[in-house]
Amino acid sequence: MQFSNAVVTQRRFLYDKAMKKLRALLLLTLFCCLGACQSPISRYHGASKDEINAEIRTQKEMAFQQRIKETSHLYGIFFNIIRKNADLCSKTKYSLGFSTWNINTLSGEQQEIAENLYGLDHVHQVHEVYPGTDAAQHIQLGDKIIAINGTDVSSSKKHAKAIKSSVKDDDEEIEFLMLRGNKTFTFKPKAYKVCDYKFHYQYHAPEINAYAHGTTVIYARGMYRFNKTDEEIANIIGHEVGHNLMKHVEKSTINRFIAKAGILLTDLIMQDTSYLDDYYANIIVDAATNIYSVEFEREADYIGMYFAERAGYDMRDAINLWRRMAVEISAESIDKRSSHPATAERFIYLQKTYDEIQDKKTKGQALIPNIDWAKTGLDVDLVHEPQPTPQPTYNNDLTAVE
Repeated sequence: MQFSNAVVTQRRFLYDKAMKKLRALLLLTLFCCLGACQSPISRYHGASKDEINAEIRTQKEMAFQQRIKETSHLYGIFFNIIRKNADLCSKTKYSLGFSTWNINTLSGEQQEIAENLYGLDHVHQVHEVYPGTDAAQHIQLGDKIIAINGTDVSSSKKHAKAIKSSVKDDDEEIEFLMLRGNKTFTFKPKAYKVCDYKFHYQYHAPEINAYAHGTTVIYARGMYRFNKTDEEIANIIGHEVGHNLMKHVEKSTINRFIAKAGILLTDLIMQDTSYLDDYYANIIVDAATNIYSVEFEREADYIGMYFAERAGYDMRDAINLWRRMAVEISAESIDKRSSHPATAERFIYLQKTYDEIQDKKTKGQALIPNIDWAKTGLDVDLVHEPQPTPQPTYNNDLTAVE
């Protein structure tokens, strides 16, 4: 049936008019519903904009200080592990046992916060001092570095270049001119050989996780808060350093490449570039990448416990971490493997590793993990190995454990 233009126009007008009335009715209904909502009846206090801004600043400063505290705590344990195990690492560097920072180390509002809290400016000052080092006996947080070996480093660019070139080995003598308050003093730090790995603390990551990237150890705050003692932290850090030492990321990448090469070769042989479609090809590649993931985790556990014990941490109770992990985080992991071993088997072989280490201590043997060291390219001395010195133990709130 055909309608004239006038009829169509009239109908459209009536339709638009009806829709306007409907929208008005719906809006009125909404306002009536909102008006009927129950409201608070207490005479609670309000806050001015200035008061809120002041509290925002206070909480941001508290969060910044907590981040610095936790990072320093973790890095102190990390430094101890990479220092005491440097002879087992294929790539090493030298460290003076402390770190520095200046205003240019930070960005944005963190610069203003650090300037207010720590008096940070363009001159580098001591940021962290690692326990058990010569630096810990002579310098303090906030000491400023004025010169290195007579060279003025009060500007950030000069300092960065001088500090990098000054640490070449543990025999060369380095003299720092330091400023503490209004007094200057000289300091000749000892250089320590350490494993050439970096550490990154993910302060805003709530996950209970830590992982390695081949040259770096990444530690999530969720894991830090889950750990109860320095020994548990050392257990996790040692594990991740073990991944790096045994080149697990590199090996997984090679396995992935081999699978891709195999798929390409299959396509060439079959003279069909899509003989294996993407779905099955991805399954094969992922399977090859993770083919030894559980075994790599077990190896990292084994190496990590040795690294922690060699650094002076007693792992007797630290392995209970995996029981707590199963009870508090994932009961499914008790008897089920994923990319990691099940927590039950993990606890048992870690207990056996601990027993192996204690047996070596009793017999006066070197604390060297049982590895085919020839395949690592390292010349490990299995005879003349110094025994580790016990480390002070702290709770997660940094209070000492008697």
